[in-house]
Amino acid sequence: MHTQSVNQLETTFSTNESERLYQLLDIVIGPQFGNDPQEKLQKTLELKYSEAVLCANYTKPELNEVLLDLGSGLGVFAGYISGQVKKVICCDIYREMLDLAQSLNKDKNNIEYVHINSYDLSPIEKKSIDILYSIGLFIHFNIYDTYLYFRELERVIKPGGKFFINLKNENELHMEEFISHAKVYEVNGHTTNGLVQWMAPNAVIRLAEHYGFELINLLDDKDDCWLYFCLKD
Repeated sequence: MHTQSVNQLETTFSTNESERLYQLLDIVIGPQFGNDPQEKLQKTLELKYSEAVLCANYTKPELNEVLLDLGSGLGVFAGYISGQVKKVICCDIYREMLDLAQSLNKDKNNIEYVHINSYDLSPIEKKSIDILYSIGLFIHFNIYDTYLYFRELERVIKPGGKFFINLKNENELHMEEFISHAKVYEVNGHTTNGLVQWMAPNAVIRLAEHYGFELINLLDDKDDCWLYFCLKD
């Protein structure tokens, strides 16, 4: 699977789906998405594809494994990795986003789409997941959100299973990005919906350890931080 272009997406989706896509991305990516949406959508697709390649190369999933993509969005990651595993489960709090992902990946028969509520992975069977990926989701969470989600991750991941997330490192605050989000925060009534949240990696590691996860590796790229954990047997 190669990176989808905006034109390819609009060919794949119906007119109503395309209109709803931009509305959803305005919510999911943030209020600032509204300016020049085609260009920003294209950059988002390219970013998601490159993240999928990075995750697959790093975790090396196997054909007998079940993966969970938490905060799956358009399903770019699921579409890329579906041919390398037994099954991919896409979870998202937006039903419409799951519908769009299903349209985008309609030629893939081993992807399941599951609607969830925040902090609740109850539709996923206990200890059924070999690898869980959540890329571009925890960057929108505070430490309390993270704690509540980690509790669910411990429930669904098999002993010896792994999870891979990224977050924004508050110790390497990128001021230009922060100020742009701070302006949106001020204009939009002090709501953090869609905005980036910065956390300390050491605090996130402590939370993971509380639930029995062990850090395998930490990848730092300026203020972007990638954490790779394994659930102890």
